[in-house]
Amino acid sequence: MNDRPSSTGGGGPLAGIRVVLTRPRDLAPEWKEALRSSGAEVLLFPTIRIRPIPSSLKPSLARLDEFDWIIFTSRNAVRLFAQAIPPGSTMAKFLAPVNARVAAVGRGTGEELETRGVAGALVSERGDGLSLAEDIIRQFNSPGPKVLLPRSAAGLSELPDRLAAAGAVVTDISIYETVREERHSAEILGKIRSNRFDVVLFSSPSSLDSFLELAGRESLSDRAIAIGVIGKVTAGALRKTGREPDFIMAAPTTSAMIDSMTLWRQSRRTRSN
Repeated sequence: MNDRPSSTGGGGPLAGIRVVLTRPRDLAPEWKEALRSSGAEVLLFPTIRIRPIPSSLKPSLARLDEFDWIIFTSRNAVRLFAQAIPPGSTMAKFLAPVNARVAAVGRGTGEELETRGVAGALVSERGDGLSLAEDIIRQFNSPGPKVLLPRSAAGLSELPDRLAAAGAVVTDISIYETVREERHSAEILGKIRSNRFDVVLFSSPSSLDSFLELAGRESLSDRAIAIGVIGKVTAGALRKTGREPDFIMAAPTTSAMIDSMTLWRQSRRTRSN
């Protein structure tokens, strides 16, 4: 494991900023590289990891043609769905003969589908489940549409509840769970617990909760440390701790992250002048 801080050592809009990245270890490299390319020093501190729930999808995959919609709420859901497909096929080929429409929560999830050859998905640009539910409901053209929802065991109920209230028959399947990541070097834990960083990024309520458990509830009490979050759900979880997010990323993408952090830094410099 390599949790040591890294940076390009050059300039960039985030030069000199020390950023704690809490994404799962296998999802962090792209974000780490984007931050480093912008001049930031990155401390990898994954607070959660994704644990698949074996065989949970098999019964639904066998009757996929019964569904009118397949909804993905995260990149992880897309990846694990693809991994459950029988060997010798791809996600695009497997879904091609199926009549079901595909939908995704947020641009990041939509991009994950596109990388696997699944085009034309209905994507909620606002990046939350309730907005996607309303988009889908407007396209219902028959009573009792059947919806497959493979997602995290910790997923919020607002998406399936809203669809069910509109008459949909929802098959809500937990295909993975998030668990706290315990593998951290003493050096990185020391930096985190002594607040030797400027910004910390959270992508989900579970990443925030695990950070507080690992680093201590007082770890975010220093108001000089900026907190960035993805989406309003994570922002709401942060507010329950008594902190307001310093910036909210509109989408779980590296471009949204860099744009949000750059605007935050510019705003902070303006206020200090």
